[in-house]
Amino acid sequence: MSRHILVYGLYCLGVVMLTMMAARDGYSPFATGGARGPMMFGSYGPTHK
Repeated sequence: MSRHILVYGLYCLGVVMLTMMAARDGYSPFATGGARGPMMFGSYGPTHK
């Protein structure tokens, strides 16, 4: 396995992990106001207007 494949795999894993964390925390970069911050845990549902 070459080093480039390993680095690319780690990059993809990081992107997937960050996407899952954003989905869990309800982060929306398009929310104009009223969105919950990324550090709140334990609640579910829509977090933007």
